[in-house]
Amino acid sequence: MGYNKGTFGTIVFVFVIFAHVWASKLDLVRKIKHVAPILMYVTQGLGVVLMVLLVTEVSANDIKKAYPTMKEDAKAARLEYQELRRSK
Repeated sequence: MGYNKGTFGTIVFVFVIFAHVWASKLDLVRKIKHVAPILMYVTQGLGVVLMVLLVTEVSANDIKKAYPTMKEDAKAARLEYQELRRSK
């Protein structure tokens, strides 16, 4: 089993949940116990959004590299289809 950034992020996320639950049981930090876990939850949420954006951008670039003339081919096919449809 290998470790990568996703695994590390998951471990940190689980640790934050446990820390939040256990901090709620402490009387000394009852008033300020929500600040750090909330910041970590927000950070995790932003990380998920950024990761989705990164994956979609990488895959869009891969498609552009694999099919460099895709837009032109689609336009030509659309024009050909419209001409065939008009001729009927």
